[in-house]
Amino acid sequence: MSTEARVIGSILIKPEMFKACGLRPGDFQNQLFRQLWQTIGGMLSKGEAVDPVTVASYGYSLADLGELAHDSGFAPSNAPEYAKLMRQDASRRQGESVLRDAVARISEPASDVNAIVADTQMSLERIAVPEQMLTPGDAIQNLRDYIAESRELEKRFGIAGIPT
Repeated sequence: MSTEARVIGSILIKPEMFKACGLRPGDFQNQLFRQLWQTIGGMLSKGEAVDPVTVASYGYSLADLGELAHDSGFAPSNAPEYAKLMRQDASRRQGESVLRDAVARISEPASDVNAIVADTQMSLERIAVPEQMLTPGDAIQNLRDYIAESRELEKRFGIAGIPT
């Protein structure tokens, strides 16, 4: 069972753990779990009870919700730990996306590398998980190392793309 499923299952059993998880819908990779998180959050904000039966009344499969809620492989009290893993994974995906964008921008012939590095640094700082946050200098150095490696590959193998 995925970490996302464990978080949803935990909340179906123990909805008071919802806030302790500190998750946003965008932290979920699975579209169904993202929708479930939004639904459960809306229900809780309206003071509605949350359990498999009440959530199923919003159009979800009661059998699937029951399976999530009653999987014996996890404890609902661990929901914040599962959520922490999810936040780290979401931050990693967002960081990879920022770095891919930076590389694409640097590959443009008239790119301003210093501006791209600064933009990338700000973007990485916004998404960093606090306990894993890179210092601005580390983020810049990582990007510069990546650029240097890309340029070395270009020299060695004739791969075009990163301006020198």
